Amino acid sequence: MALSGIDISAFNPVSNWSALSSQDFIIMRATDGTYITASGLNASVDTAFSDNYANAVKTGIALLGFYWVLENQPVAAQIGLFMATVQGKVGIPAIDIEPGILTTMGIDNVVSAVTQFYAACQTERGTGGLVYCTADDYATLNPYLPGVAWWIADPNTTTPPSGAICWQSGTATTSGFSGQVDQDQWLGTTGEFQALMSPPANPSWDYPIAGYAWTKDGNGYWIVSSDGMVWNYGTAQDLGSCYTLGLTGLSGTKPLDAPIVGCAAVETVQGQGLYLVGADGGVFNFGTAQLLGNIYTLGLTGLSGAHPLNAPIIGIAADPKGAGYTLFAEDGGIFPFGNVFVSQHPEWNKSKQA
Repeated sequence: MALSGIDISAFNPVSNWSALSSQDFIIMRATDGTYITASGLNASVDTAFSDNYANAVKTGIALLGFYWVLENQPVAAQIGLFMATVQGKVGIPAIDIEPGILTTMGIDNVVSAVTQFYAACQTERGTGGLVYCTADDYATLNPYLPGVAWWIADPNTTTPPSGAICWQSGTATTSGFSGQVDQDQWLGTTGEFQALMSPPANPSWDYPIAGYAWTKDGNGYWIVSSDGMVWNYGTAQDLGSCYTLGLTGLSGTKPLDAPIVGCAAVETVQGQGLYLVGADGGVFNFGTAQLLGNIYTLGLTGLSGAHPLNAPIIGIAADPKGAGYTLFAEDGGIFPFGNVFVSQHPEWNKSKQA
């Protein structure tokens, strides 16, 4: 017998989570493209995702999934944002190919997007994923994507569509919601669902994601974890990590003095570069990124010692051509290095030598 579930997003606010305990599974939207706005990339993260995931787990729903909506934007950046958003969460990853995107992007680009998505799932989670689309788009894409697990939307039939492991059969009024919600049936076994929702396989994902940065062309990205590990995808080159410098993460014989809290990319005529910054203000440079100083070269002593920071460093921003970079402290203090402009507003530069 098929498992019954629903898929939701911020557009389907849940009024009563306890009423959803009868659902076999829930698949929730995590991200939608990468709309870069003045408020940052998080404008593309579903505003209800974090609460939806936490409440689903609390309600006791054991089978979960999350999806990202493919947009006509650089695919690598979309995958990077999605993977960073669902990092550490257990569920089936899925790509949502909405009606019309095949026409907008073209078949070759959509096939490439699905291929990149599956590669990222295997690398970062050790599993495959689902591909959502209409029955018509499935008929177009299936010959180019053998071995894909399909989540097919087809409300015009009373029998499961051929080729689907998950079937979105329509919408219906559902207990726990004020309106109608998409209805889904899992056509495989519970074991097959659980196998696809295995937790991240890479042990370094045990450390939180500290940041991510994109290449100049928008077709590649780096993801950095707090132990100083770096993953590169698409056109982003392997430039090294804190481990290649001989350090041993957050423990071991040569640990970092403080967790990594951010990263920034540069690209010069010589090639790509990447900076990592620790909470203590230590800066690590890779590729063409030039080391122009850090908190210690200013005479401060990190998070402790004779002249500590007033507050930890929480991020870094770099001139994209490599002219300089700025470190940002939790209390609003900023520390520029190289040829970068810094406002002299009185609320800035609070972190001083003690």
